[in-house]
Amino acid sequence: MRKYFLLSAVALMATSTANATTDYAEVTAKAKIKTALVIDCGNGTTDEMDFGTIIVKANHSGGTVRLGSTSGTGDILAVEDSGGDLICYSGMEQSVVNDLSFPEEVILSGNVSGDELILRPSVKDKVDNMDVHDFILGGYLEIPEGASDDTYTGSFTITYTH
Repeated sequence: MRKYFLLSAVALMATSTANATTDYAEVTAKAKIKTALVIDCGNGTTDEMDFGTIIVKANHSGGTVRLGSTSGTGDILAVEDSGGDLICYSGMEQSVVNDLSFPEEVILSGNVSGDELILRPSVKDKVDNMDVHDFILGGYLEIPEGASDDTYTGSFTITYTH
């Protein structure tokens, strides 16, 4: 009996694989590439947003500094050697100001301490140079309470979709 049971089980398995079907699918892949032109930003001295040397009170509670300013809010005592706003040359023949995108906030990290400042970039104004539309890039730097003496750096990308 056991012998016939095993034979019938093997026969069922053989018939189930013999009657199996194979399904398939055709997949289409697609990609679109666009070339990005370079937007050149600078202020005649540097191509960086340089907030200079910011002097804060000991045990400070933080504050805010605007790019190109010599002072700030909160516990900011002074700002030395701050670079000015950056003029960004798009080379485009149509207005770019409304089609720009960049992050609302950018983290600047301390090179030694690892502390973080928050940069809030903004377009201050547009500049019309004959048929080319450029823009002025400014921003504010938020210094949190207790930020360490350090050099802070970070970067971000500006994109213009046309």
